[in-house]
This record gives sequence, structure tokens and C-alpha cells, in this order.
Amino acid sequence: MSTARIITYNIKSGHGQDGKLNLHRTAAALKELDADIICLQEVDHRMRRTYFANQAWYLARKLHMQYSFGAAINYRWGAFGNAILSRHPIVLEKNYQLPAFNSKRAMQEVHLMIDASSLRVFNTHLELNHKLRFNQAESFIVPLVNASDEPGVLCGDLNESPSCPAVQCLSNYFRDSFDVNSGSCIYTFPADVPNDRIDYILLNAACRAVDYKITPTQASDHLPVLAVVEF
Repeated sequence: MSTARIITYNIKSGHGQDGKLNLHRTAAALKELDADIICLQEVDHRMRRTYFANQAWYLARKLHMQYSFGAAINYRWGAFGNAILSRHPIVLEKNYQLPAFNSKRAMQEVHLMIDASSLRVFNTHLELNHKLRFNQAESFIVPLVNASDEPGVLCGDLNESPSCPAVQCLSNYFRDSFDVNSGSCIYTFPADVPNDRIDYILLNAACRAVDYKITPTQASDHLPVLAVVEF
């Protein structure tokens, strides 16, 4: 049996709830949680607006981790998307554009070696349109994650509450690690006055959550979610 501390966090390109860009503050918030695997959304890669920083590389260096960046949107200069940071070796990495006309959303898949076990980690940031979210969850995400019975974790900002259709669809196949919440916070957005839970760590049948917490911080407009997962 292996154990991993896993985070999902929409970092808003390093902008805090106060609107100020401070990637050092982002790194400090993540360091405090001492995770093995970190799934990030809204990550800039050499974008003018964030001073051409390679944000995934910077955070990985600060936290002494490996990283994989997956672009959702490529610009003439730079890109915007998701990133996975890991203390464990990344042995495979893929990035998928989510199916939609002129899609601007993506999903990462990385395979990690933890002790002698392989763990598949998926990281995404779903659409604002509820019909697209549901269609992508049902027709693309579920088949992809279920393509193997090896341990699998699906993380991300799903942009909807637990009772909404896309999350309900995913909940038919995967366990919500929130079920073992041991903290007092139950919402992830917005960071200053949280009143909704739109960030998730979902597990396939080969994994089990043994702890879960949402941590208050103003380093983004979302709150980071941490799950301790056995597989």
C-alpha cells in the first residue's frame, strides 16, 4: 500500500484575492501543505502579463519537485493551462485538448512511480458552459480515466457544485475525497468568503481517501484542496 498527499489548486496565474501578482506567496501557500503531488490550474507560461515567467518551473524549483505543463491555449508568445508538480518520478505525460469547437480547455495525464506502484493523475479545468462540461465529462473524461483499472486520481477546477450534472456524472464513476473531510471549511470559492465547492479530488476504485482538508489562504481566488490518498 502506498500513500500520497495530493493538492488541487487554481492559482489564478499567481494573483491573490487582493488582485496582486505574487508567485512567491503561491509557493509559500503550497509549501505549507507539504504535498507529494500538486495539480494546478490557470498557470501562465512565459506570458507578458506575468512578466514572461515559466510559472510551473518556478513553483517546482521552489518546492523541489518535478513538473509537467499542459497548455490549454497557445499564444504567439507564451501559453496558459495546467501543471502537475511531483516529488516522485514522472514516467509518462500527456496533454489533451478537451473536445469542443475552438476548445480552450485541456486535461493532463501523468503517470508517477511511487515506491513500487504506478499512479495515474489527471488534471483539468472545465468549461464555464454547463452543457459542454457535461458532454466532456461523459464522453471524454470518464472513458479516459476508466481506460485502465490502475490507481487513478482526477483533480481540478470543475466550475460547478456537487449537485450539478457534470459532477454528478463523474460521481457515478469516482469517489469524492470530500467524503472524509476533517476540516471546518467545506467550500473552495471565492477565497475571501467561500460559499461554493467547485474544486475536486476524485478517485477511482483502486484508491481510497483517508483525509481531506480545504485550507484558508488569500494566495488565489480559490482555496487549495488536500487529500491523503492510499492505493
